[in-house]
Amino acid sequence: MAGRTFVILAAGRGSRIGRVGESLHKALVPLENRAAISHIIGNVPDYSKLVICLGHRGDQIKEYVRLAHARRDVAFVNVEGWDQIGGGPGRSLLAAAPHIEGDLMFTSCDTLWKDRPFEWDHSWVATAPIPTGTAPDRWCRVYTSSQRQDDGSGLVLGILDKEPGGPDEGFAYTGLAHIAHGDLPAFWGGLRGDSLRNAELQVSGGLKAIMRHKRLYATRIHWTDIGDEASYR
Repeated sequence: MAGRTFVILAAGRGSRIGRVGESLHKALVPLENRAAISHIIGNVPDYSKLVICLGHRGDQIKEYVRLAHARRDVAFVNVEGWDQIGGGPGRSLLAAAPHIEGDLMFTSCDTLWKDRPFEWDHSWVATAPIPTGTAPDRWCRVYTSSQRQDDGSGLVLGILDKEPGGPDEGFAYTGLAHIAHGDLPAFWGGLRGDSLRNAELQVSGGLKAIMRHKRLYATRIHWTDIGDEASYR
């Protein structure tokens, strides 16, 4: 079996979660008597290498994971400049790049989903309907070949990252994605050459680079976003 690495992006400050995160990293907020990050780790296959990117309150996460998941072999990566211009999920992934073995699967630490089998033979992004009552341009939107079937899966035809305009249809990129090993050179190159959005380096540049070189697919998941106080509550 080829190597596989799962990266959890937990370097950010998580300011959108409001009072809930005043003294606790958002990855550690409790849900059903477990920290949010424990729900994610529970979905990581045992045969995958696990990497967690740290920045804001990184010691909290490191201490918790070492205690609650003592049997898991976890590599912790401190992301330099996570709180500076050019920080963001793209920067975290580039910091984790030396630790990647085989295929790469990654998620933001405020993305929860129900366990399900995933395809490993091609690159994909996980999508879900845009949350009701939110502006479409708040999200990175994905447009697929099966758009009008209201499915959110299929071949990715376009990505619009937190920008106004675009077709009315579209699905939210949930923060969960898989990059096949053969697509990693294009992905890393796309990240390094991408421009900043809201002073952060996002992952969409890497995803678009895969689209230019090979095919990128979308897969629909049952998604829970706990990135802000309202959605967490």
